[in-house]
Amino acid sequence: MVVGREFKEPGGGHIDLSNGNPVVSAGQVKVVGGEIKFIDNSSGHFQPVGKGAQSSAENAFKQLGFDVQNKFIHKQWVLDPKLKNGGAWRPINND
Repeated sequence: MVVGREFKEPGGGHIDLSNGNPVVSAGQVKVVGGEIKFIDNSSGHFQPVGKGAQSSAENAFKQLGFDVQNKFIHKQWVLDPKLKNGGAWRPINND
């Protein structure tokens, strides 16, 4: 597992963390005081989706001893030309 800080500058991100190699899962995680607040699948290049993306991310963090139960948020990229990046990752309502 490779974890890095959020890149605020253009050109940085998951692809840099993987050194261009294939990945099993990608997204964002928020850790506060050693506790995972959420994990998601929001990734610009890899765009992982579905249960496979979720289970890969959860298993990686579980192996490190983190509690990940009910912490995963499924997101999808929604186009919005009004936004700087042309869209944004939004939670998927799975109800």
